[in-house]
Amino acid sequence: MRLMRPVARLAVLIGLLALSRSAWAGASAEAIANWAGVVNDLAQPDADRMKARDHLIQQGAPGLDALVELGKKPGLAKEEDNDNVRMQVAIALANVRIGPAADRNADVVRKKAAENLDLLKSWLERKDADPALRYWAIRAISFAQAQGSLNILKNALDAKPDPSVRMSIARSLGLWEPPALTTVAIPMLTAMLKDQDPAARVAAVEGLRLTKRNEEDVVVPLFGILESDPDEAAWRAAAKAIESLTKMDFNKFLVERHTPKERKEFFDQRELDWKRPRAPVAP
Repeated sequence: MRLMRPVARLAVLIGLLALSRSAWAGASAEAIANWAGVVNDLAQPDADRMKARDHLIQQGAPGLDALVELGKKPGLAKEEDNDNVRMQVAIALANVRIGPAADRNADVVRKKAAENLDLLKSWLERKDADPALRYWAIRAISFAQAQGSLNILKNALDAKPDPSVRMSIARSLGLWEPPALTTVAIPMLTAMLKDQDPAARVAAVEGLRLTKRNEEDVVVPLFGILESDPDEAAWRAAAKAIESLTKMDFNKFLVERHTPKERKEFFDQRELDWKRPRAPVAP
């Protein structure tokens, strides 16, 4: 009996190696079914399960459809094991970079994520779900960048979720792409800056930092937090975000203690400096 498990594992490895030749082209239905079986088998090494998942992502719509079906009905005995399978599906729909095919299939993945928003929403809203599953569900919902994504994330924030979920939502919004980044995500993040909960404001600051935009729609709201937010964690997070976005250096000021009035005066001036037109660079 002890020999059976190594033999079975070797058989899976051989199968994956053989199937990998077709991973970059259209694979057969049998190959797709085999990869899906590996993803759904928690007895297999995690590396093999992730490799099988990535092969399915590389197949585009047929592979993603197979993964989604797994997510709907993993059929394992333990709910925590089912959540592990669901997490692999959410990772796929979040368009995690797994090779050259990731960019090539990004539009297909986004479409499949949008088609399965209800499924992803159900995972996000399950309070007893594995935190990692909820995190990747948020990433996938956000990657879809559909109108439904906005509604799901907004409703989740309105429900006052636990800090980890709120931070995940804010970070995912900061990774949106134009034009949805400027028309949808940034307005949601700047609205979060007005939340009475300091932790929500810190999450919003982090989301704005991740936009990598040294532009007025991001930097000015951050200066507002920096100049007047009563919570030290929030305004210090804003300081770090502005430093990251603008390359300004506040370190000398931050290491010293100052009154709220002194802080406001200092950063009011820094905001004026930032708004001042830059001199053209000499050739």
